[in-house]
Amino acid sequence: MSGPEPAVDLATIIDWVEGRLEPDVAARVADAAAREPRVREIVAWFRGFHRAAADLPLTDLPAVGGQVLRPAAGQGEQAPVEVVARALFDSRQDVAVADLRSADAVGDLAHLAFASDPADVVLDVRRLGPGQVRIEGRVLAADGVGRAYAAEATGPRMTPVRAVGGGEDGRFRLAELPERVDRLRLDGGDLVLLLQFDVGWARP
Repeated sequence: MSGPEPAVDLATIIDWVEGRLEPDVAARVADAAAREPRVREIVAWFRGFHRAAADLPLTDLPAVGGQVLRPAAGQGEQAPVEVVARALFDSRQDVAVADLRSADAVGDLAHLAFASDPADVVLDVRRLGPGQVRIEGRVLAADGVGRAYAAEATGPRMTPVRAVGGGEDGRFRLAELPERVDRLRLDGGDLVLLLQFDVGWARP
C-alpha cells in the first residue's frame, strides 16, 4: 500500500527555500514545514547545503557529472546544448526520515535532485504498486527562461516512455513507468538534460 500523498512536492519546497514563491503558496509550504517532519527534514538539508556551498570555492565540475556535450549542428543551425546533470540529493540517503515516517511511506516515495550549470532538476518518484512508479519533476533553469520539456524515460529491457505535454514552468509528469526505469532525457529545445538514477525498488 502506498503512503499518503505529500502536501507539497520537492520542487515547491526548493522554491520556498530559495524565496521564489508567491505569498499564499509560501504560507502553505511554511504550514507544511510546521506540521510535517518530512518537509522540515528536507528544508533543513537544503538550507545546510546552501550554507556549505557558500563556503566552497568555485571549481570545475567533476568529470563524472555536469558534462556539457555540444553535438554538431547543420549549416545555419545552432545545436542544442546537452548536459549530463550530476546527482545532488536523494531523500533515502540524505534525509533521516526513517524514524519520522511509516515504513510504507518511506518505501513508496523518493525525492531526487540533480545539478548542472544551466539547470537543476528535482524529481518526486512514487511507487504505485508492484513493478510500477510515477515520476513528477521540474527543471529549474539558471537563466530563468520558461521552457516546456519533453521527457523520455528509459531503462533496461523497457520501451522508452514519453511524457505528454509539459508546462512552460518546467514541470513534467510520467504517470506510469516500470520500476526498472533509470534514465531521463529532458528536451527543452535549446537545452537537453540527461539524468541517470537508481529507483532502488526493483532488482532483476
